Amino acid sequence: MQQSHGHGHNYVLEVLVGGAVDPETGMVVNMVALDQAVRALAIDRFDHTNLNLDPLFVNLVPTTENLCKAVFSLLKGALPAGELEYVRVEETENNFFQCDGASR
Repeated sequence: MQQSHGHGHNYVLEVLVGGAVDPETGMVVNMVALDQAVRALAIDRFDHTNLNLDPLFVNLVPTTENLCKAVFSLLKGALPAGELEYVRVEETENNFFQCDGASR
């Protein structure tokens, strides 16, 4: 049996959240809560995994563009506060993709 090893990338994930600043905290969203949500919904799911085996990519090629859209969909509406403005996934120093609600 031939074994397929595939290939991987060390992605950089950027998440931009906007919204009204809470007058008590001075923040749109608590950064610890935001980090926890991003880690639970995206990083823990995709880090060091074969994207081809993830249910989101059963019928979808796991390109960086599609990964970016998938992360946006996972985070949209699931953040502790604020409004998700965009998700940016950097594949290499010169290659990145950005997804906002309009580009889905």
